[in-house]
Amino acid sequence: MNWKFKAVVAGVSSVAPMGPHFYRFLQKRFGRLDLSSHTRLVNQLEMAQWLAPYGGVAGKTLFEVGTGHISWIPIGFYLSGAEKVFTYDLFPRLDIHLVKKALAWITANRDAVASMYPHAGDRLDVLVRMRSDPQGFLKAANIVYKSPADAAASGLPEQSVDVHFSFSTFEHIPQDSITAIMREARRILRSSGVAIHFIDPSDHFQHHDSSITKINFLRYSDRMWRLIGGNQFAYCNRLRASDYVRILCDTGFEIRRQYVEVDQPSLMALRNGFRIHKSFSHYDKEDMCSIKSYLLASVA
Repeated sequence: MNWKFKAVVAGVSSVAPMGPHFYRFLQKRFGRLDLSSHTRLVNQLEMAQWLAPYGGVAGKTLFEVGTGHISWIPIGFYLSGAEKVFTYDLFPRLDIHLVKKALAWITANRDAVASMYPHAGDRLDVLVRMRSDPQGFLKAANIVYKSPADAAASGLPEQSVDVHFSFSTFEHIPQDSITAIMREARRILRSSGVAIHFIDPSDHFQHHDSSITKINFLRYSDRMWRLIGGNQFAYCNRLRASDYVRILCDTGFEIRRQYVEVDQPSLMALRNGFRIHKSFSHYDKEDMCSIKSYLLASVA
């Protein structure tokens, strides 16, 4: 799909009376909501591997920023042994029918999932038994969904959470709001707690239009970008990998592990004359071309 057309559709859907329903239909029919659960469970298992040296997740209380349409990552953490998962979303996007489909997929692929989660045992049995009752399953799994809810004002007690996490969420949140969220994370995390955030700083329009680079959105001024993608369906903050490190350090965290992936085609485009807006000129080329920014940080 041409990215400019998608931008127009997102903008119109954000203000039309039935726009959110229409946009969700398009995402289900043509977008990324058809990703297999196996893909998201693999993402969750990678998070769990990162967390293993810091106490793992078994018996822990976790807090997710940004639930999205399907609670893949909380389900994965439940299978990994988490005691409780709070998941907060500013917009009520959780689709209970898609959650039901996810449970059905896991049930149909039970052997493969069991091999991924060899210690799931009774928890996988619970999931299979409740596959037709997604709301009942979420309650049984102690996955607490709150939306609309502000992760910067969780209302949870101080030092009540072990792990603060997000997956492909921070890039959709304004910088000041991320700062507020991480200050709240600092408050609710135990002294032994950690924050782990897997971030995608690439131009999300490129996910649907390979004719543009993964840093195409860096061409535009802030004003122009607000016109193009300044709505709840298309917003990306355009922060680079170094910005997220700075935010975490400024809010009282110490980086323990970091992974940054640089997009080589975008780097080549820069070297061959691809022009970015002057507001991004202070970043080095590799930072500008970051398309993955994975961070694990402890309370400083």
